[in-house]
Amino acid sequence: MTSKTTTQSFLNAFSHASNREDAVRVFFDALAPHQERIAATERRADDIFRFKTPDRPFIQYDVTDAAAGLEQKPAQWAKNNLDHTLAWQLMGMILNLEALPESDYVPMLYPGYGTSDLIPRMLGAEFDASADGAVIPRAFLIRDLATDLPKLSRPDPMAVEPCRGILETCRFLVEATESRLPIVYPQMQGPTTNAVRLMDQEDYLVACLTEPELVRQFSELLTGMIIDISKAMWQVIGNPALARTRQRGVQPVWVRGLLVDDYISVIKPDTYLEVARSSWQMMSEQLGPIFLHTCGPTLQCGSMLLDLPGFAGFETTFVNGFSKTTADLEAQKTVLQGRVALQSFILPDNRTVQDEENLTAGWLRRISAGGGFLLNTGGTTAEGRAFLQSMLS
Repeated sequence: MTSKTTTQSFLNAFSHASNREDAVRVFFDALAPHQERIAATERRADDIFRFKTPDRPFIQYDVTDAAAGLEQKPAQWAKNNLDHTLAWQLMGMILNLEALPESDYVPMLYPGYGTSDLIPRMLGAEFDASADGAVIPRAFLIRDLATDLPKLSRPDPMAVEPCRGILETCRFLVEATESRLPIVYPQMQGPTTNAVRLMDQEDYLVACLTEPELVRQFSELLTGMIIDISKAMWQVIGNPALARTRQRGVQPVWVRGLLVDDYISVIKPDTYLEVARSSWQMMSEQLGPIFLHTCGPTLQCGSMLLDLPGFAGFETTFVNGFSKTTADLEAQKTVLQGRVALQSFILPDNRTVQDEENLTAGWLRRISAGGGFLLNTGGTTAEGRAFLQSMLS
């Protein structure tokens, strides 16, 4: 039986299940043949974050046409939006697993809320959303840090929307899947990226230089909210080990903190440490090791990255200005000195690196030696098969 036939059989049985419980059983039956591969990916990622050479290089290949040639119908058993959220995610997991058996992929649930205004909305800010998901503040809550910062509270994430609804979605997804799948944190951003949704970007960057103590207090308030949301999520899902930082790549279960920070590339390293180091310290003490998302670039940060408390690993697309070549990635890994893991994710133009002629199996083995490196890329199933065969041969 071909992979397509097997996948179509799953899709048919899943969508025509008599109820949610039967559909979940169909899903786990389809997942069972992939468990050894998933466990191998988990071990591989753990080795990489502990700076051990993995059994083979880590490659997560995001397939863009996993459903091509298949009939994918809405689940007939789904009675509400939560059921539909669950159904489409579970179907997508099997589609991804079946499409490329060699890709490093761990199925994870996602509670939704993809825009970057969660924490500012919890504080009372209002936004307009563009068609591409960007959020535009209707008005800034912070006009003057000294005057307006004391007015901000630290709300209970279990009681305030939109976070309360996200946590209820987390509870539903985990209970529906019998606590057998990890679930990733919602979009919480970080102290700098939340700050520029609460105050004018130029004013914030100037304040980093002229009022660093107030910015540090602002950062700690926002980071405290991220910590509160993370802990609330642990509570509702019943097991902190189920919480994961990102769907892209695989971060070990012991990496428990998540920060998003695109301004780490904008603020001078010394200034960044002055206004944000204490936030990293708070998170590492209360949650554990931290994973960072940044779009980059990161090479200019130099050794400052090694001074961030609890820093376990990060993902970036750009490394050296608007450049990401194989040489850039090697230079960045060298700077990290085997202390922080580097995950490269796909460029905006869908290239893996800008010098793809130098992206060879030999290069990937070399940069993977000693751990500390994960590669994310994507494309069609056919392109993925060719890429993985060439990289892992």
